[in-house]
Amino acid sequence: MYKEIDGTFQHLKTFDEDNYGSSYGEKFKYLVPETGTYYIILGSYDDAGTCIVEADIQPNTPNYQSLDFTSEILPEPAEGDLWNWDNETQTLTLHDGFQIVSLDAPAITLPDESVLCIEASVE
Repeated sequence: MYKEIDGTFQHLKTFDEDNYGSSYGEKFKYLVPETGTYYIILGSYDDAGTCIVEADIQPNTPNYQSLDFTSEILPEPAEGDLWNWDNETQTLTLHDGFQIVSLDAPAITLPDESVLCIEASVE
């Protein structure tokens, strides 16, 4: 992944899962740090000549937040959030579609002896 900065292409990230022998090829997720134009360079391990590129572009929403259930003021889900916290049983439930976005801080902090329940698929 590259981005042009001051007329020079700057390398941001390399993705290589060494799965070139599989039927599904490389697969990755990456959250860009800012709005802009990014470039993906594709390479091949052989001369198969076939390449499928699929991009799932999602808007940067302000809903990304750390969930810290050890703090004095507990987070509360907003309408449409895909998680809920039961303070009595110390159980965090993540619902289908919940996504964890890598931040500079831990995404979820749970108290000792808490329970994490995952319903359906979670990324």
